[in-house]
Amino acid sequence: MNLGRGTKGLYYRKLRRRFIVIHNELSLEWQRFVCAHELGHDRLHKGINRFFIEENSYFAPGKLERQANRFAVLLLSAAASPEHDESLENFYSRLGIPPEVGFFSEP
Repeated sequence: MNLGRGTKGLYYRKLRRRFIVIHNELSLEWQRFVCAHELGHDRLHKGINRFFIEENSYFAPGKLERQANRFAVLLLSAAASPEHDESLENFYSRLGIPPEVGFFSEP
């Protein structure tokens, strides 16, 4: 689904069903990452509506996004470890994790 220029994906619940929608023009590596990111919202932020929070409070939703990004990086790299002397950039590239988000694996 084309979600516009600024949205890569979204997660929502409707009638007790959960949905992840991913922008259809993303590369495969970004589709995987966005799916894992939105799954992070499902697992970490149950009952939280980011759009409601943004419009009706002073809470910064950036924290929720960083948590979902970290969840995605950890999920996509869970069963793997870097090769001997492999840089994190190459490790994430090998796993299909976009290099722009690799720093979310840091504690």
